[in-house]
Amino acid sequence: MKELIQSVNHCLNCKVANCSNKCHLNIDIKEIIKLIKQSKITEAIDLHYHYNSIGFICGVLCDHQRGCFGGCNNKKNPVHTPELCYTLGLKRLELPISKMPKRNKKIIIVGGGISGMICAERLLEKGFDVTIYEQSNALGGVLNLTMPEFRYDMEVFKLWEKRLFELGLKCHYNTLILSLDQLEPFDYLINATGAGLAKRLYNDTLTVDALKVLNSAKTNNLNLSGMDVVVLGGGNTAYDVA
Repeated sequence: MKELIQSVNHCLNCKVANCSNKCHLNIDIKEIIKLIKQSKITEAIDLHYHYNSIGFICGVLCDHQRGCFGGCNNKKNPVHTPELCYTLGLKRLELPISKMPKRNKKIIIVGGGISGMICAERLLEKGFDVTIYEQSNALGGVLNLTMPEFRYDMEVFKLWEKRLFELGLKCHYNTLILSLDQLEPFDYLINATGAGLAKRLYNDTLTVDALKVLNSAKTNNLNLSGMDVVVLGGGNTAYDVA
């Protein structure tokens, strides 16, 4: 936190705050920095959470260079916005659990990836009864089941997961929704099954989905021995696969 406070002192209090304008979530970074400078840390945490539920993830994995950090008008000593996002997100996980009075409404969330978990947290805090149905054996989607460990510290993710269960989350693993009968006990349905689509080649027999390769590698089930492999693309996923 000390390093963060030192960094926000580099803020120029710009009339046009490019850090906010270039933030992928349009977070009011300028106002958050103002609160930190006034030692209103809890208020800064709350305001950041208003915009972003997962600062402890975005602070590590977000494209800051083309967003908030790269947009800072103080080119000599830019405010380290990734650290701001990460620290405020992590500090929120340390705050006491609080939720509104219980509501007589049951919600099913289909899909236990990051979006499903965000929805669950917000709804649990509002007093709803929330159950996640997840087809794999763990929550977290790509972050937990696919992304290599060196990219993100999953111990922080586990703190968030623990908080959700302390809020009252119920979860069914290795479960698919196969009939309307499974939905009958619930008042509302949230579809959080993801939107990933693998890009294919003309000769489909030669194509292996990158995410499936990463998942197989993470679960020690990858077997491409004796094969020559070409990775098409040069982004983070391609590097991870390579």
